[in-house]
Amino acid sequence: MAKKESQSPKPDNVSQLPTRCVAEGCSKKSSRLSFCPEHFQWFKEGLINKEGSRPSDFDKKYQAFQSRHKSAA
Repeated sequence: MAKKESQSPKPDNVSQLPTRCVAEGCSKKSSRLSFCPEHFQWFKEGLINKEGSRPSDFDKKYQAFQSRHKSAA
């Protein structure tokens, strides 16, 4: 006689990673750390935090970021 297999559903313990960039107002596909390539660069420079929100001194940091990358290009 064959054993009767139980057909109980398996628990789904795996959480899904976000597939879109978590930065405010961005809907591009995420590639690294839940950010698109542009916003990942911003995250590395300190322009946004890991939740995707901007710090209180964003304008000052963004101007410094632009001046650094303008001279490098």
